[in-house]
Amino acid sequence: MLQKGQPLGAHDLSEAEPTVTHMAIAELHRNGQIAHVVSQNCDGLHLRSGLPRRSLSEVHGNMFIEICKGCKPPREYIRLFDVTERTSLHRHKTGRTCTKCCHDLNDTIIHFGERGTLKSPLNWTKAIAVAKKCDLILCIGSSLKAS
Repeated sequence: MLQKGQPLGAHDLSEAEPTVTHMAIAELHRNGQIAHVVSQNCDGLHLRSGLPRRSLSEVHGNMFIEICKGCKPPREYIRLFDVTERTSLHRHKTGRTCTKCCHDLNDTIIHFGERGTLKSPLNWTKAIAVAKKCDLILCIGSSLKAS
């Protein structure tokens, strides 16, 4: 639509579905041709495509996951809705509390200028380990530019 000069308008990302590319990546993983996916997207579509969490590093977080840092290890809540409606740069409390310990829940989004320290869903340790021993890295669907 943008290429045709038409505005996108407001859309609810919770209704987004994985693309053919997401599904192809998940299938390549199931066939053993892809070991790990590192994604800059926070839309959760790789998980919805069936890619297992252990094989995914979401380095900018996931807008459908909130965590309790009060629980050890941190308890994750995977939601069907965008948990970031009340969050922003350096403000990550979602307004909900943990059902186990009553601590505030936080989103997992990493904004520009922030350093991601969460083990999951960021999974930097696995991303680095896999990158060090892989034969090939594919960069798909990104200009890798920040604007």
